[in-house]
Amino acid sequence: MHTESNKCTRLYCSAIMIGTLLTLVCLAVGSAQALMPPETYAQASRHSRIKAIATIVNVDVGHVGPRATSKVATFRLEYALTGGTPRIFTGSCLSLDTRAQRANVMVGGATYFYPHTGNRVYVTISENGGRITSMTPMSAELERVIRYEPDRLIYGVTSVRIIGRKGHRPKAVIRRRIPAAPVLQLKDKGAHPPKVHVLKEMPDHNRSKTGKPSRIDCHEAGRETYHIHRK
Repeated sequence: MHTESNKCTRLYCSAIMIGTLLTLVCLAVGSAQALMPPETYAQASRHSRIKAIATIVNVDVGHVGPRATSKVATFRLEYALTGGTPRIFTGSCLSLDTRAQRANVMVGGATYFYPHTGNRVYVTISENGGRITSMTPMSAELERVIRYEPDRLIYGVTSVRIIGRKGHRPKAVIRRRIPAAPVLQLKDKGAHPPKVHVLKEMPDHNRSKTGKPSRIDCHEAGRETYHIHRK
């Protein structure tokens, strides 16, 4: 009797353990599928069939669910990095617009975008009418890089960023030497020394405290004249 009860107990415990292990395995697999590495999102953006600078001309709101709102954005093309991009194209996305949605959001592989009519963005879409893979607000620097240096774009989870140029170094500051002033030399050894002119008595307001008139010595050297005031 006791033997049969012990066998039932062991079987029951084994079943519980197996069920627990299976549950843990399922949770681990589910988490692995939901939480994707950032490179997965970046690769989706890089492989998108539409990569373009565009203006959002319309946003259609679809289903408003407890966890997200589905939307379809219509874009007007301005400049494309991909060939065959139509002048008008669309892309779908999810948004968290309500307090309930933000409270019930689940950590997983979904990405959320917030398109607004009139916004000018750099957008990547899997294909025309497909899923938006990245959307970045435009700036002057981003536009210049997209048009002239697209290899500097780095794709992330939901947007792009710019990296520096390879081997780029700031310009060196060139310091120019200021030439020394030329030394005045007399052409002839027998040339006369600079003349000194002693002026006559100056007006009263230029007199020194001793009552003696001030003197100004004028030294003429080449084209320049130096005035030395003496009291």
